Amino acid sequence: MPLYSSLYDLFSEPQIALYFAVLLWAAIGCARRSERALPLVAAAATLSVTWAYIVRYTVAYEGPNLFDDAYKDVLAPPHFGTSAQLLTWVVVAAAWARDASPCYMLFGELGAMSAAFVTWIPLRTPSARRVPLSIVATSALALVVIAHLAPSDPDLGSGSMLPPPARAGQLAHLAQQLRQLWCSRRSCSAAAAPPLPSGPVFGEHFASWLQLLHLLLLLPMPLAQLLPAQPSVSAAPFYTALGLAAAAWHLVGQPGLAYAWPSTDCQLSISIDLALCALLTLLAIHLKGRSP
Repeated sequence: MPLYSSLYDLFSEPQIALYFAVLLWAAIGCARRSERALPLVAAAATLSVTWAYIVRYTVAYEGPNLFDDAYKDVLAPPHFGTSAQLLTWVVVAAAWARDASPCYMLFGELGAMSAAFVTWIPLRTPSARRVPLSIVATSALALVVIAHLAPSDPDLGSGSMLPPPARAGQLAHLAQQLRQLWCSRRSCSAAAAPPLPSGPVFGEHFASWLQLLHLLLLLPMPLAQLLPAQPSVSAAPFYTALGLAAAAWHLVGQPGLAYAWPSTDCQLSISIDLALCALLTLLAIHLKGRSP
């Protein structure tokens, strides 16, 4: 039986009520700072799509901890690689928007990152050429925490009875997943993937690492504003090193597949968010190139 059979059951929990209260406050803060209507329309459309899947997951949810289990759903193998790409993007974005209002990161963490940043990027707010040393530390720690969120056995639930493919065979694996998706809609035989394992695939401190990650992603903004005289480093080498570190971990250190086709509502939601964040990155580069 689903844990939340009505909206009253859902919002009767203080933590959930506080969650949506902060989300609403952050969304209103982002909307008030927007200079045009188009980014707001895009944010609303993005939020409606990504949250349609989250709401459907919530309605059917049965378990003790909705927040943690939703993250376990998106980080479960073989989808960890896809979700981890969004998490590392957020590490860079948190440092990038360090001088902006905390509304953007709160809206992103509680709502959708693409919905938050689609309202911020068109403002074309110039970033400082120096990055405080405290943000260098929080960014490095955030990457370490993401690594600790990885499942203990990345091969579980790989969606195939065959051994997991080598990294050189990612395209072949993607083709296999596309075929499974096509066959699942056409009632092909042997198309259904085996269910995810019932045993635990995450470490016992998963919840603590998850909470620490959210804290580290929120720290850059207040640290930059509360400690303006702290030592700093040049922005260009910092972003270069951060990007190379994230890319190296995804290519070499990340367990399991680099990406996987989403198979649950939460995975669909975060995959859409990741794709839109990638497009927003290209938009930011385009707008930066047009700056005088």
